[in-house]
Amino acid sequence: MTLTDKHITYENDCRQIFVGQVIRAVIYGELKYYADEDGNNINPEPYYKTKYPDIDTLDHSIYFKTDNKTIYVFWDNTFICYGLQSTQIDLTDTINDYEQKWDVSTDTKWIDCIGQKNRSL
Repeated sequence: MTLTDKHITYENDCRQIFVGQVIRAVIYGELKYYADEDGNNINPEPYYKTKYPDIDTLDHSIYFKTDNKTIYVFWDNTFICYGLQSTQIDLTDTINDYEQKWDVSTDTKWIDCIGQKNRSL
């Protein structure tokens, strides 16, 4: 596969967003599968767990909170179907009203990442 300028720009943007950041928290974003007409979550429980203890499945997004920003990673089709996109956000803002969030920072699969500096992409 030949990388285009778009690919290179995307990769450089991801490096700029991720590399050097210390991960302070990891938050999963899942769709509200059971919401009423007003968008209230009827059955707020996580659906990301699988039968494999080291694997979670996410249908919408993941947030990495760092010392000074939040990195929002979500499904996108910029290059391929089911690709990923990332951007910096202020997590205190409401990103959308169709997502429920779960703080998984203390889960065994993430605990070793918390407090660690991301050194590469």
